[in-house]
Parts: sequence; structure tokens; C-alpha cells
Amino acid sequence: MSPLGLASVIAILFGSGIYLMLRPHLGKVVLGFILFGNAINLMILSSQKVSVGSSPILHEGIVPSDALPQALILTAIVIGFGMMIVILAVGGRASKEKLSWDSPEKTGEKSHD
Repeated sequence: MSPLGLASVIAILFGSGIYLMLRPHLGKVVLGFILFGNAINLMILSSQKVSVGSSPILHEGIVPSDALPQALILTAIVIGFGMMIVILAVGGRASKEKLSWDSPEKTGEKSHD
């Protein structure tokens, strides 16, 4: 894939993720976080240099590949999964308690301050 095509895919994922995160529905918010996380992972992956013939194991005469981007992506996947679980737990509790994602000013309710 060309660098321009990859940058376009990353931009579309970023934009779609942010748009969905701003929606009031819990499912769309979770989907937005997933798209946003995938965009970040693709951006990190595209920042690494990939050379043909590079090896993750050290051999004489061969330049090893950099393992840091893969480690960062793995960490981002785990953190993204944890965030998704927390958002679903909070949303499930809010729907069980009949709470709303909207602010009290928007729904016309009085705040308990």
C-alpha cells in the first residue's frame, strides 16, 4: 500500500472514531474507541522502518529490525481492550440504574448539588 493510501486510511479511522465517540449511544462510543485505537496502532506501525531481509534475531551481517513499534502496538491493544471493558461496565451500570448519558440541563432535570 502506498504511503498516501495508508495515511488516508489512518485519517478516516481517526475521523470515524472521534465522530462515533461523540455520539450519545453506548455502542457507538465503544465502536469509536475501537476505531480510534486501531488508527493509533496503524500510525505506530507505519512509523517503523521495514527493510527487506531484516531479522528479529541477531545474525552477523544482518541489521535487526526494531521491535519497539510492535511492543507499543501490543501494549496499545491491551490498554484499548481494558478501556472497552471499563466503558461497557460503566454503561451497563448506568442503564441498570436508569441513568442517562445526557447532562441534566439537556434532559430538563434538576441537579442534586
